[in-house]
Amino acid sequence: MERHDDYYVSTHRFEALNDGVFAIAMTLMVMGIEVPENTSITNSADMLKALSAMWPQFFNYLLSFAIIMSMWISNNGILRHIEKLSKPYTLISLGSLMFICLLPFSSSLMGDYSNNVVAEMVFHVNLLALGILNMMRFMHLKKRKEIMYEEYRGHINRDRFLHETAIYIIVPILALIAAPIIPGYSTMCYLLMPVLGSIHRRKKSISAS
Repeated sequence: MERHDDYYVSTHRFEALNDGVFAIAMTLMVMGIEVPENTSITNSADMLKALSAMWPQFFNYLLSFAIIMSMWISNNGILRHIEKLSKPYTLISLGSLMFICLLPFSSSLMGDYSNNVVAEMVFHVNLLALGILNMMRFMHLKKRKEIMYEEYRGHINRDRFLHETAIYIIVPILALIAAPIIPGYSTMCYLLMPVLGSIHRRKKSISAS
């Protein structure tokens, strides 16, 4: 028998909240990049030197924006398949939005203290928390497929679950391990994300043909 007491949030209202939080987080991300002080810049050479010294901030901005963008695409792809929101799914998703809001801070912290192991680990833990919550959301959807439109219930499969887990959990764990070993360069682990995504798409294409 279907349980109706869990369904209490409109999918349209949640989509609006989801998009709003992601949009604000994306906007705040750029505020972590500080304009060089004009007292130390007298010519173009000084400007180029100052900008080149800011490469960790630019890299962290691009990295964080790319991760938020991929999570937004994933979230909206899932929400498109959901007919009615259960209470557990809503709470898990709100927890995920909380860590999305924290990402501009953790990214700025790592950018300002580019060789500080603790600052890097705060960023990696932030992403790991998002990965764990993402995994919990997939587990809930596999358990409660009745909240999805019937024609989409087969889309939450083992292959997609393993792919999402590999990207958003394994890569942050590797970065956490790398932080004390190669401080300042542990974020390079996230370059594995598009590689894993490309491998997943290729395997999916081969299996479909």
